[in-house]
Amino acid sequence: MAVGIEEQGSKFITTEAIKNQDGEQKVWDAFRSTFADRNCIGYWRYPIFSKAGEIRKEPDILIVDREFGVVVIEVKSINIDQIAAINGQQWQLQNTDTTEINPYQQAEHQLRALISYSDRETALWRKVNGRAIVALPQITTEQWQQKGFDQLPDIPPIIFQDQLGKVALIEQIQQANIVIPGADLEAKNWELLLSVIGGTPVLRKPPRNQVNTTGKTRSNVIDSLREKLYEIDLQQEHIGKEIPPGPQRIRGIAGSGKTVLLCQKAAHMHLKHPDWDIALVFFTRSLYDLITGLLDQWIKRFSCGEMQYDPKTNSKLRVFHAWGAK
Repeated sequence: MAVGIEEQGSKFITTEAIKNQDGEQKVWDAFRSTFADRNCIGYWRYPIFSKAGEIRKEPDILIVDREFGVVVIEVKSINIDQIAAINGQQWQLQNTDTTEINPYQQAEHQLRALISYSDRETALWRKVNGRAIVALPQITTEQWQQKGFDQLPDIPPIIFQDQLGKVALIEQIQQANIVIPGADLEAKNWELLLSVIGGTPVLRKPPRNQVNTTGKTRSNVIDSLREKLYEIDLQQEHIGKEIPPGPQRIRGIAGSGKTVLLCQKAAHMHLKHPDWDIALVFFTRSLYDLITGLLDQWIKRFSCGEMQYDPKTNSKLRVFHAWGAK
């Protein structure tokens, strides 16, 4: 059964356990609390993996809000003494494993990748606002100003430790520059944006040619019902995009979408943890092409079209008919 978008709690999806409880967890908790009563959906580590150097990196926090549009937040749990210098968008670090970061550019790149998916829908083309923000949960506004960083040019919108309260957080988002301008979304376009974020257009079939497009013919009714299948279902969003810390059982009647969810889950896990050995096992030979095709679709979706699934060469994500067979 689909879960309503208005239900609190279920609209915030933590795709994987958060390791940094002092910084990252505090920011995620603050956003969940602040946006609990708003018309939105939120993700910790939404699965869209853009290239960042030699690795692929997903956005830390993604908020899709009816008023604000798409907001990408890059969280950096560093303290003020670890920032040696800031030169434009490049931040020089010290006493850390990483010596140089570019948090805003990374967030903006991920934002543009997400907006590119909404722009593929004619009804949403250039209608979705986009913001990119950096969050520094270990640094206060005063510490930042004492270093003189607030006087530097090209400083991105930043949420500091003392701005994680509900009022201050909303104010920081409102004041952040709109990187990608859009417009106020009508109800039907808002629902369409949610389906895009859920990735359901991956599964959409092209409409059939029809002579009668206004009457209630059988084919029109079928096409109308088919479109309903691609609306966002928050229960399935949790199942398809969360990686649980242990075993998980998914139950559903025939045709409820279990195969699609498993393929989405396997593709997501493979991109997030390319070193993992993942086996996708099924028991109906006729589904082999369908499953490999779905894996290919989801991997292309999550990697912004830069990767694909090849069962002949991909040794880390394998599709098996039965277990223990030849």
